[in-house]
Amino acid sequence: MSIMHSHQTPPNQASIIHFLANLPPKPYCSDDLRRLNIRPLKTAIKYPYIQHNDPYNVRCVVFNMDLGADSFHQFEDKMTATPNIIVQNPENLNCHYIYLLKTPVWVNDTGRQAPQAYFNAIKHAMTAKLSADSRYKWLNL
Repeated sequence: MSIMHSHQTPPNQASIIHFLANLPPKPYCSDDLRRLNIRPLKTAIKYPYIQHNDPYNVRCVVFNMDLGADSFHQFEDKMTATPNIIVQNPENLNCHYIYLLKTPVWVNDTGRQAPQAYFNAIKHAMTAKLSADSRYKWLNL
């Protein structure tokens, strides 16, 4: 997969640095989603699939866009916010839109319920508006 940003320009370097700096220290990763591994971050970032949030702390929202060639510009067509990072599969042109959160959301029973409800409402609305895959689990295990 290659990381691209809107209009085929390189993404904001700060966004990629922020994304990488906030990955879990030992994320799940894989080159085959039937078998997940836990690896140190230095090793895990070499895999095509990686867990991008820890189980209880959401720092980025990822939308799985399985629309082929229409995936890349779907956010523009649907007039939604521009993703911080777009990762596109060169084989089928499907994309992942990555939105970085300024403030992480703690998503478990001990977290504040109002921010969780707000986050979930936005996530569900964006999923519907973008026609993103609602079954995508983000490798957030």
